[in-house]
Amino acid sequence: MARFEGSISEYHHFIGPRIRNMINLLARKERRAREGVCEECGQAGCELQSAHVHERNRRKLVEQVLLRYVVDDEGRVSCDIAQAEREIQELHLPVADTFRFLCAACHLAYDHPETSRGSVELVVAPGTERVGLVFMPAGDTAFKKALLCRRKAYGRIFKRDGTFEDVIWNADSFRETSNLRGNIFSGYLRNWRERGIVRAVFAVNQSDLATSAQDA
Repeated sequence: MARFEGSISEYHHFIGPRIRNMINLLARKERRAREGVCEECGQAGCELQSAHVHERNRRKLVEQVLLRYVVDDEGRVSCDIAQAEREIQELHLPVADTFRFLCAACHLAYDHPETSRGSVELVVAPGTERVGLVFMPAGDTAFKKALLCRRKAYGRIFKRDGTFEDVIWNADSFRETSNLRGNIFSGYLRNWRERGIVRAVFAVNQSDLATSAQDA
């Protein structure tokens, strides 16, 4: 029997990818049963994603199991890998209580770590689809103020096929009275539906885009 010996953080690093794949397979049957209809916005024909409900996220459930196998005061874990995996899987049941099955944009808004601070919002564009729009600094007012000061912003536009495009917004003609979202939807997000756009990040500091591809 293979065993794991190490810290909880090391378990997440070395065994975590295997657990992620296992849980994704566990949720696949119920995800497919949704037949491409997002639980949040009701959009049909989506490639759905499995989102852990907030109070039962994967990391929390994994650590709930690992705490049973702590062997010293430093928090080191010693466990049979297969046994721990079985217990983690059992904690994810029933699947319907642990996951929501969402389109990419709704998953972003539900699961993104910035959501609670208000920097991620589902922006309803014409039609039934939605675009996840992120401002850095967070919020329309703060971002607009920074944009008026810097006169430049950097954008990363994500598409349904998993690709993204980087753009530079030269805002010399942008004014205090300008409509922030109107400018974005008439410019960089024009024809967003036909282009398959599901999310867009706009940041005054280019360095803030560094992790946005990983968060998509």
